[in-house]
Amino acid sequence: MKKTTKTLLIVSLVLIILGGGLLIAGALSGGWEQLKHTDLTSGKEYREEAIDYDEEFNKIEIDAQSYPVKILKSNDTKAHLRIRADENHNLKFGTEGDTFKITEKYEAKKNFNIDLGIWDELLGIDNEKIICLYLPEKEYESIILNADAGDVEIEDLKVKNLTADLKAGSFELYNFSIETGDIKCSAGAVDIKDSSLNNLNIYASVGSIGIEKSKLKNVNLEAKLGDIDVNDCEYDGGSMRVNLGSIVDDGTKYITPVKKYLEIDDMDSEYD
Repeated sequence: MKKTTKTLLIVSLVLIILGGGLLIAGALSGGWEQLKHTDLTSGKEYREEAIDYDEEFNKIEIDAQSYPVKILKSNDTKAHLRIRADENHNLKFGTEGDTFKITEKYEAKKNFNIDLGIWDELLGIDNEKIICLYLPEKEYESIILNADAGDVEIEDLKVKNLTADLKAGSFELYNFSIETGDIKCSAGAVDIKDSSLNNLNIYASVGSIGIEKSKLKNVNLEAKLGDIDVNDCEYDGGSMRVNLGSIVDDGTKYITPVKKYLEIDDMDSEYD
C-alpha cells in the first residue's frame, strides 16, 4: 500500500475517533437534551405547551398556515390544547365570547438554517410541529378551519356546521356527525369513515375522495383529478362528479337516486 494511502487512512481514522469522542462528550454535558428540542431540518428550536380550559364554547375557528391540526374528543369535561411549535411561528389561541380561536402566523426570526433532516429518523428525534385540540363531548355549533399546508384530522365529534378549506394536505374524518357544511381540498385526499354526513358538499381539486361505512344524505361529491370511492355506505340523495378519475361504490345502498357524472366519458347515470 502506498505511503500516501496509508496516511489518508490514518488521518480518516483519527478524525472518526475524534468526532465520536466529541459526540459522547457533548451528550454527557447535556447537549443531547438540547438536540432533542432542535429541528435539524432548519435549525429551529421547538417549544411544547399544554393548556386546559374550563370555559365553555360552542364554536371553533382555526387558521393554520403550515401546522398539522387534530381535533379530538376529550376524556373529561374540559377542553385541552396541546401544541408543538417552532420559533418562527407565532400561535395565538384562546376564547373570544362563544368561540375558541387558534391562529398561526409565520414570523421568520433566523436568516441561516442548517439542513440535517436526514438525521432525525436515525437519532429518533420527534420534531413534528402540531396543533391538537381536545373537545368535551357535545354537539358544537360550528367549526371553521383554514389550512394552507398541513394535514387535518377530526375524530369523535358532532357539529351542526363545518366549513373547511385546505390548500395542501389530507383531510380525515372519523366517527364524525355533521348537519351541513362544505369541505374544499385543493391538493390532497379526503378520507371519511364511520360518520354521519348531511347536506354536505365535498370538493377535491387534485386528490381522491374516499368514504367508508358512513351514512350520507344530500351529499355532493366532486373530484377534478382523482377518484371517488363510496364503499359500504348508505346514500340518500346527492351527486358524485369526476372529471378525470373513476367512481367506485362497492357495497353502497342507495335510498333515493344519486346522480353520477363521469365527464371524461361524457356519461351521466343515476343510481337508485
